[in-house]
Amino acid sequence: MSVFINRQFAIVFSGQLVSTVGNNLFMIALPWYVYSITGSKADLAFTGLFQTIPGFVGLFIGVFIDRWRKKQTLLVTNMLRGMISFALYVVVQFHPPLMMILILVLLLELIGTFYRPASSSFLPLILPKEKISSAMGFVQSGGAFAQLFGVLLGGTLIVLIGAPLLFLLNGITFVLSFISLLFVRVKEVIHTPPKQESFAHQWLDGIRTILHIGLLLRITLAIMVGNCVIAPLDLIMTAWVKGPMHGNAFQLGTINAAFFIGILVGGVLLGRINKRMDLKTILLVGMVISGVAISLIGLFPNMYWAIPFEFIFGYAYGSLNGCIGALALQVIPEQMRGRLFATLGALSTLIVPLGMALYGWFLVIIPIHWIYLLIGIPAILSGLSFLIPLKEKPSVKIAN
Repeated sequence: MSVFINRQFAIVFSGQLVSTVGNNLFMIALPWYVYSITGSKADLAFTGLFQTIPGFVGLFIGVFIDRWRKKQTLLVTNMLRGMISFALYVVVQFHPPLMMILILVLLLELIGTFYRPASSSFLPLILPKEKISSAMGFVQSGGAFAQLFGVLLGGTLIVLIGAPLLFLLNGITFVLSFISLLFVRVKEVIHTPPKQESFAHQWLDGIRTILHIGLLLRITLAIMVGNCVIAPLDLIMTAWVKGPMHGNAFQLGTINAAFFIGILVGGVLLGRINKRMDLKTILLVGMVISGVAISLIGLFPNMYWAIPFEFIFGYAYGSLNGCIGALALQVIPEQMRGRLFATLGALSTLIVPLGMALYGWFLVIIPIHWIYLLIGIPAILSGLSFLIPLKEKPSVKIAN
């Protein structure tokens, strides 16, 4: 908890946590609202598509993040997301065509693609290097808390106050995050590119950097593999509980809650683990443990078997996800943090449809317990790949 002694981080983290909780409630309320007014599964899928499209833009926006001041970017994006959320709440009162709602949702997600890489690039400006891993762990835990809050209370809040009021609540959380940032003081140096460097040149320079730095390339591949195999887990677990386990929705919710609690604990403890183990080793071990835990879930269709392994999986996932962010900050050149974090985020988002399609196909043609192995083994192999020696140029130095 020593990272919270830093007043700047405590303020930023608190504001981000509030807005993340609001955003997770919104993510639950939106599909519920759309399905309740249209009764159409096609419209539900269309809504998901509009939420996903901005992920493609994330591949290219990082150049702008590097050119802009990070605090100013965070302030503007919070303000715009708050305004759009308020507009969404007002618009739905008039029962407009679905397309009008989806356009606002598209804009909300589009602006969010600017916020996330700017937020990751902002941490080194307010924290010393030795606190980054601990901070990343708490950020990961905060996200898990927000998801857990949404899983446990989102449905209840929709029943009590209605989905549109959660749209309004989401806007209020963005305003609170905006206000919190006003109390943060930071000195930021903007790396102005030479006039002859075009947008395309800077973007390609970021891609070349990923390919050039061996550890960064492996981190990128680990992110893509992890998101590809983990994306369909909700779908697979639902089929597992409803099918071989002969369970109910409460059991499914309990198992999912164990996963989020594991993430929360893993993120909180990352800083302490990093004092005894370097980040690269944490990433390796986390990937392997994640893969093993997932694989073992498929051995027995039993809730009391699934819960502890979901917790172990969540714990490893929480620590390695925070570790990935901290490790990336160590190897990414300061002047490229925006574009590379944006690229990593976009790749992690764009790989999800592939994972959903691939494992959805597996779900149809092979027994479910084998699918857990097909999810776990790629994660294990991805972790073990970090055992292969790296040949970095002398200028690239990896800190613990």
